[in-house]
Amino acid sequence: MRPENLTKLKITVLAGGVGGAKMIQGIVNTIEPSRVTTIVNTGDDTILHGLCISPDLDTVTYTLAGMIDREKGWGLADESWTVMHTLEELKGETWFRLGDKDIALHMFRTNMLSKGATLSEVASTLCAHFGITTHVLPMSNDPIKTVLTLAETGEEIGFQEYFVHLSHAVPVSRIRYAGIEDATAAPGVIKAITSADVIIISPSNPFLSILPILSIPDISILLPPPVYQAMAPDQHHKSCNPADKQHINPEIRAKTVAVSPIIAGKALKGPADRLLNEMGIKPTAAGVASIYRDIASVFIIDDEDVALKEEIEDMGMKCLATNTIMHDVESSRNLAIEAIKAAIQA
Repeated sequence: MRPENLTKLKITVLAGGVGGAKMIQGIVNTIEPSRVTTIVNTGDDTILHGLCISPDLDTVTYTLAGMIDREKGWGLADESWTVMHTLEELKGETWFRLGDKDIALHMFRTNMLSKGATLSEVASTLCAHFGITTHVLPMSNDPIKTVLTLAETGEEIGFQEYFVHLSHAVPVSRIRYAGIEDATAAPGVIKAITSADVIIISPSNPFLSILPILSIPDISILLPPPVYQAMAPDQHHKSCNPADKQHINPEIRAKTVAVSPIIAGKALKGPADRLLNEMGIKPTAAGVASIYRDIASVFIIDDEDVALKEEIEDMGMKCLATNTIMHDVESSRNLAIEAIKAAIQA
């Protein structure tokens, strides 16, 4: 199928962080942007300096608006840091860096939320402001917090403290998504999953970006997350057990493709490889495939991992090896085309 024949498909993407944003950028350069919906992780949302911050939503929004700092992969290009410099002089908290223009957006979001708006409404307003026609949906309007247990002390800490303050350099023994049991998918999310021609699970961190989305109860009915050894016991939902083959949705699985965030046993960015090992899963592309085996019919790995293709296909998935490193818009677009075509052919 030629790229020009793909443009009218309806694509839904599950995303979080830099890898997710790059994947989406490639897709909207292939598919008519208004026919693309991205469901974005909000488990790493936080409140700091009294401001409501949604890092993954902002990274996706800035990327689609062409405003992202491509070198860092987050934040705004041509940013200034006057507020942080002044706060540093006052000996305030500066471990979570916020640029001046970025702060303005967080102030805007905080003000809207304080007046009763939902996170979905904020996201829609920001997309309209930046001229984004892609549908950017938070996974839920309910508060959900990714919480990690430190292996050495047993202390529970929030995502941003782990990821930013501690530079994700400490081992963890457990991950849970606080508030997930009572959460529901944000408006439009379920329809985006059921009506899509293709669903793409982006090369984001499985535990920190994708499993929070899949663990929302009404989403898990459609895309059942796996039960892994270090999941909090109260989040071992029977309905999410991949061993329950009756729960697997064949129609949705058939149109779902997942992209590995691991290349040659390493994450390009972040702690995905270490977290896989700490959660009792091989830190390889095949290890990631084992997480998605009952969710996706196609799994995409990098050319460097072609030796794992047979092992992955033995899990019941079609496996495609290609270049998965998205170093620019063109490489992101090429990966998007490969992913969409593989899902359609499957």
